[in-house]
Amino acid sequence: MTSTPTGIFFSELTADDIDAVVEIERSSFERPWSRDHFLRELESQISRTIVGRGAATKSALGYVCRWLVVDEMQILNLAVHQDHRRQGIGRQLMKQALDEARNAAIQCVTLEVREANLEAVALYQSLGFVRVGRRSNYYGQGHDGVLMTLTT
Repeated sequence: MTSTPTGIFFSELTADDIDAVVEIERSSFERPWSRDHFLRELESQISRTIVGRGAATKSALGYVCRWLVVDEMQILNLAVHQDHRRQGIGRQLMKQALDEARNAAIQCVTLEVREANLEAVALYQSLGFVRVGRRSNYYGQGHDGVLMTLTT
């Protein structure tokens, strides 16, 4: 468990967190992951999910799910509860994941982001990610994805 001076602490996803994480997921994405999807991620050997929690309530404020495969990390999902956005929680979650990548000698971190999600693209660029590709209609309904990488 890691804490920050802003009153948020971080821990790994547990089965007790699934309902709260699914609620955040549903309010964040047009095609949200299901409860079963998160349960499979919880059981996967390569998947890890960090949950950011409020220090006072211990409730889930956001999460970042990533896969660790050999010397690579892939960010699968990052979301923050709609009542707690624009407070730097997403940035803190990403920093936790990137610190883990550096400590684990991960060479490259990749992610896809909806091209029209300018705030997310700006966040990732501010953390050192660069655009390396574009995936046409990746999100369906004409929404393209941008592939971004960070060399650690």
